[in-house]
Amino acid sequence: MIYETHLRDIRHTQRLTLRQLSELSGVSFSEIDQIEHYNVDPRISTAVLLAKSLKCGLDDLFSFNK
Repeated sequence: MIYETHLRDIRHTQRLTLRQLSELSGVSFSEIDQIEHYNVDPRISTAVLLAKSLKCGLDDLFSFNK
């Protein structure tokens, strides 16, 4: 794994459900769930939609391992 996602932590901090984040971002419920569980790598465009919806930066959503 080259990255770690903080999506679930940020979503929980903002007290959003998967469904609410899906509605805010336009990203499907199942895709968000798959990203949070490391089953799929998000496209850059998807990550940008999620970051905008959560009012955070991409660097807040993901940290990259060296």
